[in-house]
Amino acid sequence: MRRHATRGSFTLVFGLLLAGCLGAGVDPAATEPDASHDAALAWVERALLNAEDHDHLDPAQHVGLSTPNFEVVGWDPLVTDHMGSQAGGYFCGDVETKDGRALAVVHSFTSDVAFVLIDVTDPAKPTKIGELVMEHTHVWDVAMTPDQRHVLLATSPYGDLDKALGANLPARGGGVWFRDACTGTTRALAGPEAAAPYHSGVALVDITDPRAPAVTDFRPLPVAGGHSIVAQDVGGETIALVTANHPGAPNYYGFLEILDSPIGAKLDTRSVYHTDPAASARDGLSALFGNHDGYLQVHPITGDRLAYLADGNLGVAILDIEDTRMPRFVSRWDDAASIANTDFEHFAHSVLPIDTTWEGRHYTFVSEECAGRPTDTPSCLVYVLDTTDPAAPTLAGAWTIPVDLGGWAYPGFSPHYMAVIDRTLFVAHWHAGLWAFDVSSADAIADLAPVGVFVPDRDTGYEPDGGFTDQYNQRPVVADVLAHGENVIAFDGTSGVYVLRFDATRPMPAPTPWPLRLDGIGVRT
Repeated sequence: MRRHATRGSFTLVFGLLLAGCLGAGVDPAATEPDASHDAALAWVERALLNAEDHDHLDPAQHVGLSTPNFEVVGWDPLVTDHMGSQAGGYFCGDVETKDGRALAVVHSFTSDVAFVLIDVTDPAKPTKIGELVMEHTHVWDVAMTPDQRHVLLATSPYGDLDKALGANLPARGGGVWFRDACTGTTRALAGPEAAAPYHSGVALVDITDPRAPAVTDFRPLPVAGGHSIVAQDVGGETIALVTANHPGAPNYYGFLEILDSPIGAKLDTRSVYHTDPAASARDGLSALFGNHDGYLQVHPITGDRLAYLADGNLGVAILDIEDTRMPRFVSRWDDAASIANTDFEHFAHSVLPIDTTWEGRHYTFVSEECAGRPTDTPSCLVYVLDTTDPAAPTLAGAWTIPVDLGGWAYPGFSPHYMAVIDRTLFVAHWHAGLWAFDVSSADAIADLAPVGVFVPDRDTGYEPDGGFTDQYNQRPVVADVLAHGENVIAFDGTSGVYVLRFDATRPMPAPTPWPLRLDGIGVRT
């Protein structure tokens, strides 16, 4: 999911005209909006509907909000046999290409469908291969290994909680099942003893034959199980990084390796890294989910194997993982309050370093997560760090939504995951859809101007099932975006998978940005 910084570029857009911030002595004529400003703001405002009479659950109210530089190449609603409908909660996914075949995977956050496997080799015809069902287990995140051999699931115990709170989920008796979409065959998979659920931890699923997957291993994680997981090639070695839902404890990052054995692939825990114990003193969201996403790469300048950690309320941490058995702290950047919202607990959710250099510089994109409108900005931040020297990250740019939306509740208009293609940045923004940003130069990175938006509007007839995940049932809800060649793969929680093409030669006019404190990088202050 979200971890492909392919072909090098991204564009983030969040500017706003803030009324009442002009000082005395300013020419009144300069405060009058001109036609170009109206055009620049209009497309942004259309995509950010939050009026009292707006129904966040009505797909019809979101038709026609996308900008013309986004083209839908292919779409599939991902209707599941287990639910008898679209499963909903298609939030986190991954995609890999091998020998000309491209496979994507996405989980269902709001049902027992652990994942749906999709063939996206033909971008115009994304095709469901099958669906894996795990009862009693709530899959929080999913990853695919670069060789397409395995899917890894970060699981938690909340599946049973969802049922206890009234979710209308069909029962099969506590097992693990795979249904082949081509043949219609449903097959029980070997599962844990006495039907004990695959929670809380990491489940390893062999998909060497995509139509006959097998669960080959499971590793428990502390307390409430896995939250985020990635699996990446780092200097010729596949390493998985998993974070844990670890309430009231230091942030938890586990480094795993997949080992072959005569009885199937197994997970080997190389090490567990805990960040600043101060996280244990936090409350609210960050106490439950103090650590979030991560990214692994060989730094294109230093040649070091690094782990970039979106470390929740502790900002961004960078580790040296030359020896995954002994991760070594390199640096931390935790100064988002200097950009905006000094009395707001900033929370780094996702981190995405580019896989090369641009004009000799290396950049890392960061998106925050927030449970509602912060004190001083319409939403939380997307920002860019210059990580040319990973030991000394510096701020290179930042953005927030450019229009005052008023109050809203999570997931609403919070940023989430990101991807980069040809120096355009894409940011999934939950109910606000998918945003594209120009990052074609250092000046563009500093400004982070939005240049387009995609708002899914297909109506699959999906209806919420009840339970604790109902808060996510806005429509649309875009949580993840994947770079796939020249195309973008986006998942809408209630209408399936979209393969998109973005035309960077047709940028929308950039709206006036919301004022942020960006001293020292040559942009607005």
